[in-house]
Amino acid sequence: MNTQAETRLWTAVLSRAILDLDIPEESTKSFAWIRSPEEFPGSFVFVADVLNQEPAQLRRQIIQWHTQKTRSFQYAA
Repeated sequence: MNTQAETRLWTAVLSRAILDLDIPEESTKSFAWIRSPEEFPGSFVFVADVLNQEPAQLRRQIIQWHTQKTRSFQYAA
């Protein structure tokens, strides 16, 4: 069972990775972390599990959201 502190920690880690998708110097590392199939503590799969999310579905949602956001931004420019 996860404590509130653990949940907040891993939510912050995931949030930071999502924000880093928009930072050129960090986006490659962030995408690699999100796409990784590894299951060790601190991995995307581990974080998704701690947050009671299906890793593959969460991964798809994040990538889809980012792709749509990026396309919308490109069309607006």
